[in-house]
Amino acid sequence: MTPASGTDASLQEAIDNCAREPIHASGAIQPHGYLIACDMGDWRVSHVSANLGELFDEDAASLVGRPLSDLLEEHVVDSVRGIALQANGDANARHVAVANIGVMAQLHEVSTHVAQGLLHIELQPHGDPFVAQQALALAHRMIAHVEGSDASRFHQEVAEHVRRLVGYDRVMVYRFDHDDAGEVIAESLATGNESYLEQRFPASDIPPQARALYLHNRVRVIPDVRYQPTPIVPAMRDDGQPLDLSGHLLRSVSPVHLEYLRNMGVAASMSISIVVHDRLWGLIACHHGTPRHVSASGRVAAELLCQFVSLHLSAEESAAHARAESAAEVARDALALRLGSGADKAEVLAEAMPTLAASLRCDGIGAFVQGHWLLHGSHPDADARAALLRWADARREQVFASAEGAQWHPAADNWPVAGVLALAIGSTGDYVFGFRDGQARHVRWAGRPDKRTVDTAAGPRLAPRRSFAEWEQTVHGTSRPWEELDLRLGQRLHALLRGHGLTSTLANDSELDAFRRRHLLQQSRGRLQHLDMLLQQLVAGGMAETASLDARLAALAAELEALERNAGRDD
Repeated sequence: MTPASGTDASLQEAIDNCAREPIHASGAIQPHGYLIACDMGDWRVSHVSANLGELFDEDAASLVGRPLSDLLEEHVVDSVRGIALQANGDANARHVAVANIGVMAQLHEVSTHVAQGLLHIELQPHGDPFVAQQALALAHRMIAHVEGSDASRFHQEVAEHVRRLVGYDRVMVYRFDHDDAGEVIAESLATGNESYLEQRFPASDIPPQARALYLHNRVRVIPDVRYQPTPIVPAMRDDGQPLDLSGHLLRSVSPVHLEYLRNMGVAASMSISIVVHDRLWGLIACHHGTPRHVSASGRVAAELLCQFVSLHLSAEESAAHARAESAAEVARDALALRLGSGADKAEVLAEAMPTLAASLRCDGIGAFVQGHWLLHGSHPDADARAALLRWADARREQVFASAEGAQWHPAADNWPVAGVLALAIGSTGDYVFGFRDGQARHVRWAGRPDKRTVDTAAGPRLAPRRSFAEWEQTVHGTSRPWEELDLRLGQRLHALLRGHGLTSTLANDSELDAFRRRHLLQQSRGRLQHLDMLLQQLVAGGMAETASLDARLAALAAELEALERNAGRDD
């Protein structure tokens, strides 16, 4: 393959091709484990990994069509069947048992999930039980320590504890920004390793379908980036489609990603998803300079630690949102009293400008009513405001926002104001605008973020960066991003300004919101205490109880996430 010209057209085509890569259907697994898939109607084997024949001293293809009970002990078959029948659409892999498998009766960790109407079973060699107990006990101690750490040290403590747990050279806490670029906000390093602390990685480093898989399958281990993929036999299902490997721990990853890791000098990697309110908040990214295997117990312990981190951040975010919403409610209530008094709208808005700014978490406010501007705090000049009105009229939406000044005026880099939250409050072009100051950000990138393309038979594709040497850039014309909470606060203020007579309804809604938030925070604290109790049981019970306790913890997290999601939907 030869480097492409890098024109805008070829680059966009490469980005599109990257986003379409079916990484969930790679047709292969990593060679440190084995795969069996079987039909849930007759429980006969439909697919195997090509290396499964090594365990049974047979050609892998000869295992296809055999009863599952020919390959696994009866108690294991009963366990995986039970999980399959209880799955109810849950496609996440679950640990089942440790079992003797193959002609040499070697101990393997068994996990399973259901996808495409098939039961998928993954086998991985079992590690030392004493090491497993050590890993789980260490995870328990870590959670107790991290929970009591100072807020400013929380992420650093997490990075240090995860590195102690899994033994990698580099462990990074990697947080996604509003533009999907990532930043390393904490890092723990072995001596002699290059630091990426406070450096950013462009959004295109993790394409959309990869982000979706991080939500679906929250632990991914690559013991050796130079592995040769083990194909699946047969390669296709009866309907001509490949197996969906989204839920597989062993799924073979994109060759582009492996090249990316090799370019970083990484020989083994592990990533664990941090999920807050059903969104991918970030990753715990682990790198090692030589091939390194992670035991099943190590993965379980690391995942439990990161589930705690996810729950902790969810509760922390909910508390911050509750404080912001409470302050905005006070401001709206004061405004509602004035609007309900029958006073002139323009006069009320003129007096209420500071109140409006407080209710929208912004640096300035502007109201364009009946052809006249009312301004308070930071705001653009007259020419920029004229451009802003043209942009708002073209949007034809009731509530919308932009953190990019260039979206509403090409000269935004030269202004102190960049972010705009717009509320259309009338049918004649009346608006309220919340303004946020621009932030001249000094950004440190891990290598230049612009992309190189290569030509392939299937068209241009993105080529991973060859250098990750720090590259600095100063970014102008953007504000701190508008969050979902800001849009929700804007929608509430919009309803108040449009409705005028909804004072009592809004007050009742506010009381309900406050109750929900208090209840949510109480539940969050209770869940975190329950998590600690579960881990105590996990350490005491050992790996034999890992599957059931981990399932209870997963249900606990799902319950909390659903509660918070429903509370937000009711808002």
